Amino acid sequence: MFVAAIVCTVAILGLPDAGLGMERSFNTGLEVSWWKTDEGDSGNQVVVPLAAAARGEAFRFSLLSAIVRTSVKPDDGSSATLAGAADTKADLSYQVQDRLPVDLLAGIGFNLPTGRTDLDEEGLAVAALPSELLAINGIGGGFDVNPYLVAARQFDGWSAGFGLGYLVRGKYDYSDALEDLDPGDVLTLTARVSHECTDAVQGRLFAEYAHYGKDELDGQEYYRDGDLFLVGLGASASLPAWRLEATVSGVFRKKAAFYTTSSTPVEKEKNYGDELHVDLRHWLHLRSTTTVVSHAGVLVMGANGFDEESGLRHEGMVKVSAGAGMEKKITDACTCAFDLSVFSLKDKANWFHPDEELTYSGFTVKAHARWAF
Repeated sequence: MFVAAIVCTVAILGLPDAGLGMERSFNTGLEVSWWKTDEGDSGNQVVVPLAAAARGEAFRFSLLSAIVRTSVKPDDGSSATLAGAADTKADLSYQVQDRLPVDLLAGIGFNLPTGRTDLDEEGLAVAALPSELLAINGIGGGFDVNPYLVAARQFDGWSAGFGLGYLVRGKYDYSDALEDLDPGDVLTLTARVSHECTDAVQGRLFAEYAHYGKDELDGQEYYRDGDLFLVGLGASASLPAWRLEATVSGVFRKKAAFYTTSSTPVEKEKNYGDELHVDLRHWLHLRSTTTVVSHAGVLVMGANGFDEESGLRHEGMVKVSAGAGMEKKITDACTCAFDLSVFSLKDKANWFHPDEELTYSGFTVKAHARWAF
C-alpha cells in the first residue's frame, strides 16, 4: 500500500498542466527528536515526511505520509523500537467561489493503512509514550473515509465559516490481545469568525465539536470517548518587516465510557483531561528571501474524570517548549527551512506509571525543503 502511495505521489508531480494553471508541490525533510527522563530513560524519534499536492483553480489533491523510527531505552539496559511507514493521508477537494451567496468547499479524505498495526511487545512499549512527546504518535490504523463540507463568506472586513465532517473508521488489529478493533465513527462541527481590525491587525475566534461513536472489539462494545469541545481565540499583527501571532485555546472533554472490565486505553489521548494551549509565533523578514522564525508554547492538561482505583486515572501533564529557525527561498521553485526547539514535559501519574510522574527533557531538530512548480 505504501508503494501505491509513492506511485500516486509520482503521478501527482507528473500531472500535465493542460493549460489549467495547475500548481504542484512536493515536501520532504528530516525531523529528529531526542529526550531523557529524570529516571534515566531515554528515547528518540526520526521522521522523514513525504507530501505531494496538485492544485488547480477549483480543486486540490494531496498525499501525506512519512517514514518513522521511534526508539526507547529504559535505564535497565533494555530497548524497544517501532519503525516503518506511517499511514498515508489522501485528500481531494473542490471549491465553488463567487457563484453562490456563500463560498463552498466540498471534499473527501482517506486514511490509507500503510503503517504498522498488530503491535508486538516492542511496539506496545513505544505506544506507551506520551502523545505530546512525539511528532507522530502511532503509525498504523484502518481504512478511514472522511467526507466534509465547508461554507464561508466574507463581508466588510469580516469572514465567517462553518464546517461539517463525518469520519468513518475501518477495522484493524491493534495488537495480539486487541484484534478486530472497530473504532467508532466521528462527527465533527467546526466554526470560525475573523475580523480585520486594521490593515495590520486581525483577530479570530474558532470552535470545534466532536462526537465519537462506540469502539467495538471482536463485535463487542469496548469503549466510547466523551464528546470533545474546543474553543479558542487568536490575534495577529503584520508589518512589512515582521509578523506576530498569538493563540489561546481550550479543549474540554466529557468522561469516556468503558464497557468491559478488561478495557485499556488504545488511543490514550482520547482519555485525557481538559487542556489549555498558549502558542506564540514570530516571523522577522530579514530580506525578501530570508525569514527568521521564533516560537514558544505552553500546554497545561488536567486530570481526567476517573477515580484512582479504576486504573484509568490520568493526572494530566504540563509541556513547555521554545525554539527558533529560518526559512530561506533558494530559487523561485525551492524553499528550505530549519528549526531547533527544546522542551520539557511533565507527565503526571497515569495508567502506564501509576505510582510516579515522569519529566521528559529534550530537543527537536527539523530540516524541510519544498518545491513548487
